[in-house]
Amino acid sequence: LTTIITVFALVFGLNMITHGSSNSKVVYNQLDYQATMTESGNLHITQTIDVSLKEGSKPYHQIYQRYNLNSLNLTNITNITVQDLNTGEVYHQSDAVSPREIKRYSDSEWDNEKAGSWYLATVGHNDSLTDWDSELQVQKPESTDPAAMLGATVDEDGETIQTGDSQLVELGWNIPVTTSMDNGKFKIDMTWDNVTTSYSDSSGFQWEPIGVDNTTLIKQLNGSITLPESMTVEDGTLKAWMHYTGNG
Repeated sequence: LTTIITVFALVFGLNMITHGSSNSKVVYNQLDYQATMTESGNLHITQTIDVSLKEGSKPYHQIYQRYNLNSLNLTNITNITVQDLNTGEVYHQSDAVSPREIKRYSDSEWDNEKAGSWYLATVGHNDSLTDWDSELQVQKPESTDPAAMLGATVDEDGETIQTGDSQLVELGWNIPVTTSMDNGKFKIDMTWDNVTTSYSDSSGFQWEPIGVDNTTLIKQLNGSITLPESMTVEDGTLKAWMHYTGNG
């Protein structure tokens, strides 16, 4: 069995789209990725982020990233932890607050009730957010026939909740209300479920960390991928490609 690994940077696919509440003024000074593939076909991701928020017309309440869950190579995001590395605070999970709902909170209410928490939610019309149920997942097809790769969202009992081949979700963390931030540092841990696709004679893994829809400047991007010990170049069971599209 041959494992084929393709690593793409700055192209659309299994990707991260980063945002803040005022996109053009959010800058990732540095983003470090550590990715570890498991024998079961999952990918454990650790992001270390250094972000600056430039002063704008509105204060900041949230920083978030968006991912496309799909039936082919990312069925769920689990085991999420968020930590503020400047303060050492480990954020707790909470209900998502849509952008239009933020104005319901005074600054003191936000800091007391929502700051220091993270959420995972589906993205709907006008950026409305609905909490993502961690027991749900986008169903991975048994066949690699494109006609069978439409997928469906299923619960833990296998009952279909929603049909469709993808679901946009938002992973965000609520910060204390601030008009600007210099070198805010955060660590995000998570597991991407079922990132490999199995064929009759091989398994494929394609990781595209940053999508073309990304609107945030990333000044420095570093990354490493650790593969299971069973995957080796020497015996010919591992083949890998790297492709880059962009400037720099």
